[in-house]
Amino acid sequence: IHTIKKMFRKIEQVYLDNLTPDAKETIKILQDLEVDVSILTGGFKDMLINLANHFGIPLDQIYSNQIFFRNGEYVKIDMKNLLAGNGGKAQRILELVEEGKSESPIAVLGDGNSEMQTKPVADLVIGFGGFIQREKVKQEADVFLTEPTFAPLILLLLDPTKIRQIIYKQPENRDILQKAFDSIQKAKFSSRAIHLKKSIDKLRGQFDNWRINYTTYP
Repeated sequence: IHTIKKMFRKIEQVYLDNLTPDAKETIKILQDLEVDVSILTGGFKDMLINLANHFGIPLDQIYSNQIFFRNGEYVKIDMKNLLAGNGGKAQRILELVEEGKSESPIAVLGDGNSEMQTKPVADLVIGFGGFIQREKVKQEADVFLTEPTFAPLILLLLDPTKIRQIIYKQPENRDILQKAFDSIQKAKFSSRAIHLKKSIDKLRGQFDNWRINYTTYP
């Protein structure tokens, strides 16, 4: 049992030591603008608690596999958990919707096949290729991000009205918004997400015009 828990602590520290650039800042902006952020993973909750705390994600919004212990001793992995099986993430999303714990629009972010399997139940599936680029993910994702930053999520997950709020009223967030616009130019959009690309391009024009016309804006 001590070996398992020690392994969990090591893995947990690896997560914290290798965070995606801008992840915390991006997630905070999304949360402040009313985007509900959760962790959906085939990993174990025991190794994700500190990560969730770091990002301000409630622990009851970690949806993961579970290990059972009795009197401090390992018993078994919960194989009845939907996330323990193939296609489990899509099934878990459906379950969360039925339970009223998640509502449309639903976006999923990840770098593997299990995220691509959620396309039938998610409104937007974002493939992340900032560190590892898998061809299947690149081809099947609605949007495929190629750079090691979460900044583009601001443009992909926020309503245009809220993005304009950042442009005109949140000077503290304009630098990361600029990074989001620069990075999203290298992203790949599928036909299912082409409307999103057009909206982002329009917002980019508005942001560029603001910079030209209001360079002294506080």
